[in-house]
Amino acid sequence: MDLQNFKTLTMREKLEIWKQQKLQQKVNVNNSLHFQQQNQTPNSFNLNNKTLQTIPKQPLQKQNINRTEIPNCNYHFNSKSQINRLNNSEKENYQTQSFESSLHQETPSMTLDQLSNNFVSMLEQQSNQQLNQQLNQLEQLNNLHLLVKQQILNLFSIEQQESTISIQSTFPNYRPHLSLYYGLNEINKNQALQIINNQLLNHLPIQFNATNLALYLIDSYDTEKWIPLGRVTLGTSRFYRSCNFINGEWILPTRNLDFTNPEDPCWLPVIDPATRQIIHLLPASTSTDIDLAVASAKKAFEQSTLTGKERAKYLRAIAEEILLNKDDMAEIEVVDNGKPIREALMDIEDSAACFEYYAKIAEQLDEKQTEIINIPSDKFCCVIRKEPIGVAGLIIPWNYPLLMAAWKVAPCLAAGCTCVLKPSEFTSLNSLELAAICSRVNIPPGFLNVVIGTGPETGAPLSQHLDIDKIAFTGSVVTGSKVMQACASNITRVSLELGGKSPIIIFDDTDLDIACEWIMVGIFLNQGQVCSATSRALIHENIYDKLIDKLALEVKKIKIGHGLSPDTIMGPIVSESQYNKVLDYIEKGKKSGANLICGGKPAQLSLNGYFIEPTIFTNVDVNSVIWKEEIFGPVLSINKFSSEEEAINIANRSTYGLASAILSRDNDKLERISKKLKTGVVWLNCSQPSFIEAPWGGMKRSGIGRELGPWGLENFIEIKQITKAKDNYTWGLYLNN
Repeated sequence: MDLQNFKTLTMREKLEIWKQQKLQQKVNVNNSLHFQQQNQTPNSFNLNNKTLQTIPKQPLQKQNINRTEIPNCNYHFNSKSQINRLNNSEKENYQTQSFESSLHQETPSMTLDQLSNNFVSMLEQQSNQQLNQQLNQLEQLNNLHLLVKQQILNLFSIEQQESTISIQSTFPNYRPHLSLYYGLNEINKNQALQIINNQLLNHLPIQFNATNLALYLIDSYDTEKWIPLGRVTLGTSRFYRSCNFINGEWILPTRNLDFTNPEDPCWLPVIDPATRQIIHLLPASTSTDIDLAVASAKKAFEQSTLTGKERAKYLRAIAEEILLNKDDMAEIEVVDNGKPIREALMDIEDSAACFEYYAKIAEQLDEKQTEIINIPSDKFCCVIRKEPIGVAGLIIPWNYPLLMAAWKVAPCLAAGCTCVLKPSEFTSLNSLELAAICSRVNIPPGFLNVVIGTGPETGAPLSQHLDIDKIAFTGSVVTGSKVMQACASNITRVSLELGGKSPIIIFDDTDLDIACEWIMVGIFLNQGQVCSATSRALIHENIYDKLIDKLALEVKKIKIGHGLSPDTIMGPIVSESQYNKVLDYIEKGKKSGANLICGGKPAQLSLNGYFIEPTIFTNVDVNSVIWKEEIFGPVLSINKFSSEEEAINIANRSTYGLASAILSRDNDKLERISKKLKTGVVWLNCSQPSFIEAPWGGMKRSGIGRELGPWGLENFIEIKQITKAKDNYTWGLYLNN
């Protein structure tokens, strides 16, 4: 390859050549590795003239592997079992190239552009002959990598799959080493590497499966640590992170983790709800990890001197990174939560917009931090000052994993607070991606901490923590009540965004197509797993039968399937427990005497996921369970009304008060009824739109406080009054002046 051809390579190809050349400088390939055929993928190699056969257990179905797809594995075959087979002379001549030395090499602190440009400059100073010689050596190393990769895939018995291992899209600025991670518990790094090499070289008869063997990234920045940062799924380019993010570092939970037993309670399985397959394991944290995270956030808050303008730069950088990685993050959202890819992409974009919005709010806070108060005295002057509340605990649900994190993290950081984010144990992956983004934009350590765990083991200790100044919670009424009780013991400030059983009222002057569309959006979006879902439909008696018939017809057209399929309209329920809960409510609806017009059972698909058919009950008793209780699934209850007063009365007859919707062509009627509905959000001629600039929250049991807009910032702000006496003025009550 000449210089002209080199300049036509992609950035990744240039960087790969650069990394391979750096590796060549450390490894004397000619002395330690001699390939039988230099221009072909080898099936054996020489170790000081002793041939070692490496015959795969099973042939790969696809061999078209591109060199640029292979990370810098740095595998060295130096196992003791092979050395022991050599004679004494061979042992003396054999010089082991330690894998450990590659971990100690200095990681370049340059961007990809800088690396590429530096390498091009270096190439311009070399002759074509030198370049060709180096590329030949690189090709030899590449052949070795191909062989190792082939062996890894055979250990997994992967057949008829694209064998791509690529982490560049989700880890653009991080270049750690790639290594196998298996059964490591109290085993030091050298022992681990020896185990890995033995397994690859000798094909030991170990039973591997997706839960106890995976490709893991090892943190090469701290050579004393052996940290599984995450897992690269063979056959895909997906990367799932595995650690808590505390004080700017990836840290394993403090509990003892049994790496040899994936069924140990210390592991939280990440399950693709469309297939019921375990795609990853996350270590479950405890109260000790919450203590570490809170201490980190507290220290960061006490030491912070960032202005609103400085915080805004970080928030904008986070927004930019989210958009740069939106495709990867949307795919993670789908396999973690189940929602269709089109909805996931909208959620990711809305999350970025939320950080961008609060960047503007943070800048404005600098100008509005103090405000003069007019008081009826010329002897004093008074101002108020807006100050960050302190350390916040943020607890989010599983229905909108990244968006709910953005709704809380963005205003929290904009206000100048620091935080501990506790995502749902069912959908934690994108919260860890958000932490990685914060790391990449160099947000100060401790500003955002992410702890993975269950509610009892991490959520409860966070709510009760003495060093937490504010709890912001989104979730069910039952859990929200427990959070509020925990906060009460320490008089911790709390905001709650809880459940709902929202009504949608359709008057007889509404176009049937428009009515049908908004009814379906209101209940089947995100599989009905929306706190504001308009799950109670009140239809005027004059159009009741016609609208029911149209709904039944249109609902049957909904495409159900895996969320990654572009034509999927409705995906699976998030988890087995929620799936069973929704089916249980459907059975209660059948027994209540309501008329089931469609759905009412699991969807029959080739996928073995948590799929439920969109379900509609009509003539539902307003005192029945399915009318009164939040189901959180694709189940719609319908009833009829004859007058405006009756509709308002039935709509308000609920313990919830999050949202409501009214459909009519009569603007006066819309305005009149909107004033009478007891909900925090009222939609007119629509259902479910929400905007970052507008407040979000409910009345009654649907919550306390408001999120989004400037109201979202106020959740994390304390108001301080500062009053000053003028000109040495005193009241003279105790001393005669």
